[in-house]
Amino acid sequence: MKKIIIIFIILSLVIFAGCQKQKDGNIDADFSPESIKTKVVEILSEKSLSVEIVEKKTDKFKVGDIVKAEFTDSNKRAMEIIEGLNTGGIIQLHYVDIDNNYEKNLDLIKCDGLDVYDVDGNEIVIFYR
Repeated sequence: MKKIIIIFIILSLVIFAGCQKQKDGNIDADFSPESIKTKVVEILSEKSLSVEIVEKKTDKFKVGDIVKAEFTDSNKRAMEIIEGLNTGGIIQLHYVDIDNNYEKNLDLIKCDGLDVYDVDGNEIVIFYR
């Protein structure tokens, strides 16, 4: 009986903590925590870009590396934003897994969001996660 009460208390605390996080407006709760600042080299398709790493935040890539950033087919908002990007624009990619199919695609970043910066690369003007 004590075990059941302890489990109930723990579950109640977990549920309460989750509800509190949503109530506090934590917009990152359902999105990838990883991001990397890049510069658009080329728009490859409506769902993929060639980008140059601007800030190093991972051991896999270094500043100056050119990689492919790809969004899923269902990511309509990202496709709308990609359509309006220009070569040389600074964006921050939010990624799910930079090692996705590592042996097949050494330079692929699977993305689930992006932020678009102003021309100086300082302030985010479009925020999408």
